[in-house]
Amino acid sequence: MIYSSAAHKPLIIFTLALLMLSFPQCRKEDSTAPVGQGWTSADPVSIPLRHRLLQAERENLVKNPSFEQGRLINLDSNTVSYNVTGWKWLGENVTWSTAEVRSGSYAIKIHRSQDDKTITRRIGIASDFIRVIPGNYDFSFWIRLLDIYPSQERKGIRMYDAVDIRVLFYDKNRLLINGNIYNPSRQAIIDQSFKALPFSNFWHIDSLGWVSVIGRTTHDFLTEGDIPDEAKFVKLFFGLKGTGTMWIDDVDFRYSRRNFTAMERTGRMFDSTFTKLELIIPKPKQAHSHEPFTYHIPGTDTIPMPVIIIPGRPEKQTRAAASLLKEKLDSMFIRHYGKDSLPGVRITSYQSPREIENGGLVFNIGNRSHSDIMRHSDENQNLANENQNLGPQGYIIQPDSLHPNLVHLSGTSPVGDYYAAATAVQLFDDSLFIYHQSSISDHPDIPERAFLISPVAAASNPIDYSPYLSEMAGLKLNWAYLDFYRSRTFWHQESAAYRNGLKTIGRENRVAEMLNLAQMVNPYAFFPKNSMLDSLDSDVRDRWMHSGSSSRAKLRQYYSAGMEAGVSTLVLCTHDYLPQSFPGNYVLYAERDEDTYINLQEAHLELIRSLYSWSRARNPKVKLEFIPPWYSNDKLDLSRGQAEQYYRDLSSKLPDDLRIMWSGPARQSSGIDEADFYRFHELAGRELILLDNSMNTIPEILEDTTILKHQPMKLRTFNLFDPFSVQFSAPFSLPEGTGKMLINSSLSSEIMKIRMVTAADFMWNSESYDPDMSIWKVLVSRFGISATRELYRFNDAYFTVFASVIGLKQDKEKQRLVKQIRQQLEEMTESLENLDKLMPRNPGLLNELKSLKQSMESTYEKEVQAVARQIVAAVDSM
Repeated sequence: MIYSSAAHKPLIIFTLALLMLSFPQCRKEDSTAPVGQGWTSADPVSIPLRHRLLQAERENLVKNPSFEQGRLINLDSNTVSYNVTGWKWLGENVTWSTAEVRSGSYAIKIHRSQDDKTITRRIGIASDFIRVIPGNYDFSFWIRLLDIYPSQERKGIRMYDAVDIRVLFYDKNRLLINGNIYNPSRQAIIDQSFKALPFSNFWHIDSLGWVSVIGRTTHDFLTEGDIPDEAKFVKLFFGLKGTGTMWIDDVDFRYSRRNFTAMERTGRMFDSTFTKLELIIPKPKQAHSHEPFTYHIPGTDTIPMPVIIIPGRPEKQTRAAASLLKEKLDSMFIRHYGKDSLPGVRITSYQSPREIENGGLVFNIGNRSHSDIMRHSDENQNLANENQNLGPQGYIIQPDSLHPNLVHLSGTSPVGDYYAAATAVQLFDDSLFIYHQSSISDHPDIPERAFLISPVAAASNPIDYSPYLSEMAGLKLNWAYLDFYRSRTFWHQESAAYRNGLKTIGRENRVAEMLNLAQMVNPYAFFPKNSMLDSLDSDVRDRWMHSGSSSRAKLRQYYSAGMEAGVSTLVLCTHDYLPQSFPGNYVLYAERDEDTYINLQEAHLELIRSLYSWSRARNPKVKLEFIPPWYSNDKLDLSRGQAEQYYRDLSSKLPDDLRIMWSGPARQSSGIDEADFYRFHELAGRELILLDNSMNTIPEILEDTTILKHQPMKLRTFNLFDPFSVQFSAPFSLPEGTGKMLINSSLSSEIMKIRMVTAADFMWNSESYDPDMSIWKVLVSRFGISATRELYRFNDAYFTVFASVIGLKQDKEKQRLVKQIRQQLEEMTESLENLDKLMPRNPGLLNELKSLKQSMESTYEKEVQAVARQIVAAVDSM
């Protein structure tokens, strides 16, 4: 065989390229480098862990954050000055106030009157120097505002920096430096020191009572909260450039959780021991444990089999609660004795004192009357009265004080019975016949807790909906929103799959009736997302028209299918796909509609009213909800005033009970405060539903890595199992006036299903929610602590490789990055081998992780090949 050197030159040079990239660097690390050298907010993991932990452990870095420490100084009989510890006055119209405070005895009041327009210097207060290290920081405060107008009100401009709140950055010599940071989403340099964005786009604020606000510059997930690498100190400044009065109290500035990898955030939990009670999801409001109860001894029949007692004529939810408990108990016996065994766990309505006295485990579910079984102690007689304070979904789990084998599961309603059982099944030991006795009193923070489910499969295979629905009900979610996305082209073709999916979901849900169903339909979804009007052909524009009788009939036809399936709420979606004349300006797109309606709001008003009348005529109990084109505050800003006019024309004319969905200050909001809510609620003029898109943030960033090219190492703090982690300003979870929350994320992957559990944890008990603890609980409860450790190990390795591959594209430290990639790919391989042994019953999740690894290996190989081609080209040009 004859070999051609020319033909094999690329292969030889490819091998050389790989060797060159893989060769260890000769330069040694400079062990004498001063602390802080090379530390960067763009890669917080590069900062030694002990320094990051020390900064985080300091918690609130502000000295005297609520202004309680200080003293009055009488300069003369008419003049009083203030010396407030940790703060400095700027200007004469700042007072240490006792008249209006949020907490404690003091707050800061700043006033600027109409005749102060000639004053150019800042009026306000500034903190003393706060020592910082590079990284990301959370900043929040309480504020009250009265009669706030921009300083240039006569020009008809928005407030912009009328409320002037800043984080001022200083170098090691305590010299002021600018806060300019490149923002990848905007592709521009922005001033990261300005932190009053929530107020910037008001025209004015008449009165805003004490509200908690998150100080921020942008809504950008990657950079918001970062400080310049040169900053060694910061000062916090609160001031007024506009006119009016401002009060400030309870300031908080701290190193955020986003400076740590997923493993670093949860490392403390692996070294701790948690009880079954502490691992319950969602976390109960009040709970304490008792002595564990052994309900069976293997190989003997000395203890009678468990019994579940229900009322004589139970509601569907109460019967489902008993079935949930029986299924759990049966699985324990089958696991020990084999699948051919016949567990003797019974569900009965016969209340026999003998069964209790025999000492076997007995659950009493849903007997809210004072029957014999409830009369064993005064404590148990009071259960029904206690439940009245827990709302319609509350429940109590209470061991009987005289018979420790008897457990009362008492809901305030049949739904509460089911939630009690969903908690009780988590108190069983999965390897031993032990029930961990506990007293629990519980109820939800958010009354309506919703998830998204598609009636149409991603592939041709039909969906088995029952596991989805029962799992979500077990997480105490009570609304299922039927998504339109996968069937979004149905306006020009019949969708049998969609209709069949609706019927199947309705049929499965009727078994226990634990979920309310809502149907989402978007008549514009056949358009490309964020399409521009001038890019659309006329035949596409005429496919669905507001003024077309056949178009409206088509819309009613799909809603009719939903109502026949048992849907109780219809959702008209007009977001994301409605064409725009320019970014942020949604318009009528069909010529016939332009001839029929004055503007978009008139068309929407007529459509909503007709749907409302039609649905009420068919079923008076059916509700209507609406997702408007501008469903977030940043979309309001982009509309150049059109959105505000839209709401002014629309809001007072809509049906009073119609609720509007709002996603917060941004389409994907990582933080929501009361100022954000106040602005949108004032425009909408009605109850809002929180449309949460935050759990789509990381998946979308990973699909479009162009925004990561300036800060690829930020990826190392990401988490494949990223928990629900929206930062709400204390002390509320949702603003008053929002009783429903929809997690608008597809459950099409095993990873997303795991993440969804943390959102359920938050919605039920937001006050005590800890995102890192929540996802750790989910993983440990499902897979065990050893597998959880491996999942975190895989995650950190995966994102280190991801970050390094992006860095490789940018010609940055190729030798070091290639070495790092190869090491971490080996980590991922070893981790997957361990997970194969630890999680044999979870092939779906394992396959997703293996697919991620294969994709990353493929991307890496392509990058090496690209370098090889560059070397070949260079050699050929010689």
